[in-house]
Amino acid sequence: MLQLIPSKKFVKDLKAFEKNTELRKKIAKTLSILKSNPRHSGLNLERII
Repeated sequence: MLQLIPSKKFVKDLKAFEKNTELRKKIAKTLSILKSNPRHSGLNLERII
């Protein structure tokens, strides 16, 4: 699996997401799908935010 390297903006946004439970669940679901199928064509993190 590819190694993800977080940017500074991602780390900053991650701190804001810690308080948003619903968004954290959506991100976790998206990342688990990407982990099982990294070439999934219709899955973008931008869509769930």
